[in-house]
Amino acid sequence: MVVIMKYPTIIICAVLFTGIALLMPASASDWTQFQKNQANTGWTADSGPISDPTAAWNKQTTGTGMGGIDVAPIIAGDQVFVVDYQAIVWAYDKTTGEENWHTSCSQPGTYELSTPAYHNGILYVATSAGDFNQGYCKVTALNANNGVIRESKTLRTENGFQLNTPVTYSDGKIYVGEWSGTTTSTNGIGTYYCLNANDVTQILWEYQSDRTTGYYWAGAAIVGDYILFGDDTAIVTCLNKNDGTLVDYIDISQQCGCSDPVERIRSSILWNAGTGHIYFTANNRDNAHGGYGTGHLYAVSFDSATGDLGGDNALGGGSCKWSYDLWNSKSTPVYYDGRIYVGGGYKMYTSEQDGKMCCIDETDGNLIWEWTSPNGRVKASPALSVVDGRKFIYFTTNVHDGSAYCLEDKGDTYETRWVWNPPEPDNQYFLHGMAISDGFVYCGTDYGRFYALQSDWREEWFGENSDGGTDITTTELQDAIHHWLDDLPVRGHILSVSDLQEIIAKWLT
Repeated sequence: MVVIMKYPTIIICAVLFTGIALLMPASASDWTQFQKNQANTGWTADSGPISDPTAAWNKQTTGTGMGGIDVAPIIAGDQVFVVDYQAIVWAYDKTTGEENWHTSCSQPGTYELSTPAYHNGILYVATSAGDFNQGYCKVTALNANNGVIRESKTLRTENGFQLNTPVTYSDGKIYVGEWSGTTTSTNGIGTYYCLNANDVTQILWEYQSDRTTGYYWAGAAIVGDYILFGDDTAIVTCLNKNDGTLVDYIDISQQCGCSDPVERIRSSILWNAGTGHIYFTANNRDNAHGGYGTGHLYAVSFDSATGDLGGDNALGGGSCKWSYDLWNSKSTPVYYDGRIYVGGGYKMYTSEQDGKMCCIDETDGNLIWEWTSPNGRVKASPALSVVDGRKFIYFTTNVHDGSAYCLEDKGDTYETRWVWNPPEPDNQYFLHGMAISDGFVYCGTDYGRFYALQSDWREEWFGENSDGGTDITTTELQDAIHHWLDDLPVRGHILSVSDLQEIIAKWLT
């Protein structure tokens, strides 16, 4: 039974269930690099807000309406981290939004596009002071608890090269690629770097192609002994991750029937061990699809034991399992339970800005359902929350007055759970997507404002997605009392006496 004794200022609750102890709250999972981990899986068992969210907190970094925040956030422990366009790293308490520290990693530019990575108390940040045909490449290691720089390494200072891929961490090493060019062209030969995570001044190896190409948003996946990444000439490369030797490559323009035009791979590589395939998108800015451009989602087999791409066991050959016509896309896909979620739609500098979020059948590459919007160009990579078998897809739209979205996969269709818009003057572009942790989603805008979105705290125990649905179970009541006694936040909210009374009343009914 529950014994409630009322005093002038507090209610003391004693829960007397034989053999049942108060439950400790489940630990939330981290999201320590782009799309969560070194395989870019992009999904979590943590919940996010599934009903109309509110901004639990927001913080202003730096921003112009054009620069601001153009990277995805990452989460480690109780902190969330983001990099703004002036190469300043910001660390906030992920629940309260209290600023813990901020540190400048290099001189400011017009934008920064590299999502950092975290491991064992250290943040790895790649900066460029970027703009078209200008920039320099620098990697910085910072202590995550206080923002103090451990060391840094300048990799390149000439010819406008920029570090525009996410930083990938794996087994004591970090990996990042560089690019130089304009809106329509790639200049020079970019380099993919492997640095010692214990001392980033040590370059362990460098890889350069034999052709003019670069790496723009083309983040790596680490699979066993191998690193895989795409480039601006439609080639996926597999190297030995330890020494950088070439293992295999596949030219999707030649091997997958998409040679006119040659598409640029500007997504990270997604690896799924269950299917034995990698997935990625590629694009070209042309007049296809009424000016939205050419682009596809690709599935390619990968042998994680040998490093073979495309299933031919020979260097440079192979084939795609399938490709899906997606229009122009830079979105890194997410795989879960036989389905792939991916964004598309791109038409800059015009009032026509249609976008889409697609659900694709992994077995044959056929469309299951498609969300579209006339004001919804999606460059972002979706983030997926899977709770009790239900699948919620979170993404943002890269348009003026852009929005954050949550869709629920309902089988052969979808349901729009919510659409959220930042208030003026922050009705700006949402370039990158979101990260999910412990009931929150986090995202930033070109205005430079950083948001933590959550649903009402009641969703935790008597929302439709909770254990008891709209009813409160005894276990949920115990959990609520524990949070109240210890002042533990629930989706950013500290329970009051009246809140607890509401929970108990709901349980009693």
